[in-house]
Amino acid sequence: MRVSSIGLYYNSYKPNNNPKQNINLTYNHQSDKDYITVSAPYSNILPNNISFTQQLPANFRLERHLTTPSVPCAYCGILTLPQLLFFQTIKDARIKSRSKVHEIVPVFSPFANTLHNAERKVFHFLEEEGNRNPKKSLQEILNSMVHRSKRRLAANQLKAFDVINALCQNLPPDIKNEIHSATANAKKLVTGNVSRKLFSRRTFLEDFVKTRPGFRNEEEFQNIYQRAFYLLYPAEDENNFIINHSRDNSVQILQGLFRPSFMTLDHIHPQALGGKTEPSNLAWVCARCNVDKGATILGEMVEKKPYIPSNCQRYVDILAELGFSPNEGYLSNVADTLFEESGRRIKLTVPRVTVRPHQEGTASGLTPAHAFAEANVV
Repeated sequence: MRVSSIGLYYNSYKPNNNPKQNINLTYNHQSDKDYITVSAPYSNILPNNISFTQQLPANFRLERHLTTPSVPCAYCGILTLPQLLFFQTIKDARIKSRSKVHEIVPVFSPFANTLHNAERKVFHFLEEEGNRNPKKSLQEILNSMVHRSKRRLAANQLKAFDVINALCQNLPPDIKNEIHSATANAKKLVTGNVSRKLFSRRTFLEDFVKTRPGFRNEEEFQNIYQRAFYLLYPAEDENNFIINHSRDNSVQILQGLFRPSFMTLDHIHPQALGGKTEPSNLAWVCARCNVDKGATILGEMVEKKPYIPSNCQRYVDILAELGFSPNEGYLSNVADTLFEESGRRIKLTVPRVTVRPHQEGTASGLTPAHAFAEANVV
């Protein structure tokens, strides 16, 4: 189990065969601190006898956020998926490690619009294959695609190396030759021309960083390095997902698909740099953006991803429309924090919050999948 900021973030688990108890979401108030506790003493959703407790700010109301899949990621803009809803859906549908595709895809199709691009493509592959072979498990389907995915991944990587070489044409000759040599060696690893060695993106980028002193300025280096970083970014390639998850069981594949979209709370000013756990410094983001940001200053992130300001505006607009304000003044306060932390690049217009009556979910406090499908989700 890994904790990504405030959001609970599950790496993997092995479901039991005894789906008798629900996940319990409880709120305890102690002194001036609020705590949210997710417990599953014995269920097929979490490992046996495990409970999680996460400290939250006082008066930070979370119940509607954690049970309603309508909140977009403040950074990338995708619709985030409450983790409790995801695990409860697995439990209610009785999804097991060997469940077949016809048992899984119809249940999770309503959640497909929460997936990132690469994961969405994989899910559509599973849908198409499920129509042809409904009795196959997710593992069997991914296994049948591995060899094709390896070829496609290698082709994509070779194209990325050609683009990197083209970006280096105007560099000083010694730096250009050094980078060309690194890409040539990487191509040999990708095509398998070097025995017993595999291409490592991390090693390639580390070698690229070693050329930094030869660049004329830092801006020139960062421009090419960031292009190289994202051209080879495995999270953006569906073939990489298929290869990495081809040996997983059906439940683990589902987690791999939806985990990057899990709803988490990010410290806008990083906790590692002294950021406080208070409402004005917290924003709902997907797990992938939370992990990618880490301890990075928001201003640096905006420079690399210029679409963030427009997504932040959409974030506050939708929260206001849905009436999701964890405490009084949250939207205006968080807008001020985003403005300051981004180096004044994120200027938001804060709309008026629409007050709506709280709607209860199921007995376990979660919204069922069919209700999610019928919800008016932006």
